[in-house]
Amino acid sequence: MAATSQDVEEDLRDILNRQSGAMLHDHPVKGVGWNNFGIMNSRPGGDAYSEILEEWDRERGFTIYDENYYQNPLTESLYWLWLAETGYTGFISFVLFCAFSLWCAWRGAWPVRGTLLGMVGLALAVALTLCYLHGMVERILTQTKNLSQWLMLAGMASGLELNRRSAAHRESRSK
Repeated sequence: MAATSQDVEEDLRDILNRQSGAMLHDHPVKGVGWNNFGIMNSRPGGDAYSEILEEWDRERGFTIYDENYYQNPLTESLYWLWLAETGYTGFISFVLFCAFSLWCAWRGAWPVRGTLLGMVGLALAVALTLCYLHGMVERILTQTKNLSQWLMLAGMASGLELNRRSAAHRESRSK
């Protein structure tokens, strides 16, 4: 009898993250390539990574049929997906972009706190923070609507920082 998800210590998300880790281990600098996770974790192109999932199924008592592993699921973690597909180079760039967008939102909101613009800046910072935290459990930024929302939020945060700099420049010129 096949084991249920309640009978095993690791669930599918853990196994898919292990696949990501294996891809990162094999391709640490550049990853397996943008949008290639689904190809690399499935048969026939990614036999080595598909074997991780197949072994998990074997341990749970399932019979392995090759045709069942031609379209394996993607990892749910945005960060593991990013690491597997772009390696440390892409992942570090992504984390820097995330940190910069948060820094712009918080830094732009602070000088105008207590005003409508300050509240908008605070809302941007909170929305970006939630977006980045949500990425730990879902690959939300790979979906078009979420990606466009994220880019708009990041753009608005950078605009807030530009507004702060302009105000500081005008103030220094008036002195």
